[in-house]
Amino acid sequence: MKGTKIMKNKSKYLALGLALTMTLSACANPDNQKNNNEGTGNKTEVSSKDNGGKKDFSDKLNGEDGVVRWVRGYSGNLMMTMAEHNGYLEEYGLKVEQIPMQTTDESFAAVAGNQVDIVSNAGTSTPLQRIAKGDDLQIFGGHMVEGAVFLVGRPETEYKDLSSLVGKKVAGNPVDYVLSGPLLEMGYDPIKDVEWVQIGKAADAITALKNGSVDIASVGTSMAHQIKTDKSLKELAKHGDIMDKYSCCRMETASRFINDKPNTTKALIKALLRGMRDYEKDPNAASQLLADELDVPLEFVEAYTLDSGYEIHPDPLYNSCVRAWAYLDELGFLDENAKNIDLRDHITVDLYKEALDEVIEEVGDEDPEYWEKQKKYFEENNSMYYNKDEEKEYFQHMKDTIEENRAKNAQNK
Repeated sequence: MKGTKIMKNKSKYLALGLALTMTLSACANPDNQKNNNEGTGNKTEVSSKDNGGKKDFSDKLNGEDGVVRWVRGYSGNLMMTMAEHNGYLEEYGLKVEQIPMQTTDESFAAVAGNQVDIVSNAGTSTPLQRIAKGDDLQIFGGHMVEGAVFLVGRPETEYKDLSSLVGKKVAGNPVDYVLSGPLLEMGYDPIKDVEWVQIGKAADAITALKNGSVDIASVGTSMAHQIKTDKSLKELAKHGDIMDKYSCCRMETASRFINDKPNTTKALIKALLRGMRDYEKDPNAASQLLADELDVPLEFVEAYTLDSGYEIHPDPLYNSCVRAWAYLDELGFLDENAKNIDLRDHITVDLYKEALDEVIEEVGDEDPEYWEKQKKYFEENNSMYYNKDEEKEYFQHMKDTIEENRAKNAQNK
């Protein structure tokens, strides 16, 4: 493949593949507490490059220092990669320090302890569960909307829809609401009707699938290349096929950061929006930059960044968060304190909208079609934030659907 690093020998190629399997795990099991956001290396500061004819919006920080301590996930963040590469961080006066963290728990503990500011590769279930327990977390944007997560079987595996998981051994976790939520709405008990086998690493899940220990496995970015090239595996479905815009990873911080640096927060969102535009214009070039940044073969990165099941966006996706919250609550995965929480207090939709409006004022004339699309995207994916009745009706419809299908299933037994 063009741009791919040539391996000098097979053993080196396999070693790189193993390294990537160990490292690109952020969305293989997005909410796994022990295997997300693994990183190596020392704390680094991203330095922006001059892309020629750069602008200067740093005065809009209004005295804030622009420093952002960013938890670096192994699968990277293409919006950040492009924002750094094309000089947008520098234009906004941002100084992004990328800090590796070994686990999701470590990342959120660091946010709570004011050691880092922002996490963007830690799923959606985990931050929502922490919010339900009373943690001070603010979802102010997003990263992966759909993270190239796959349902995989063996070549002979038959798959119709999620009901095919019933009675099977599945390498996964019922907290993965993309699987368990729809099963719940279909009238099943996802926790009892599926035999979940929780396996920490995606590579181990694939091994279990191949040796027959499980029937189906749910894996993501770390296995994308193998899924596409290993003839002993069969892609059954993508998570995005099962649930549109399911929200793979949100972007979180503590309220302290937003209160102290609201202009920095907005500047970061604006830089990411512009970075996403550049990725969409040339995903092949963006993938090469990310591969270089992660120091892995291009084809491993392209296996997920160019897949139809991969979508990134810094939008907070309030509607998707409500859906995830509803599923987690119905499944019993939220703390009882959840009933006292209004998600509007933890998802800063208004701040994101301010950033979107400002960046359109700043550079909207560069690509009017793109920015018009972003306004529409925001309206479609955050409508419940502005309409409590719509949100209430959604919750009730879900409950009604669950009960109706449970009754139907009981009659058919």
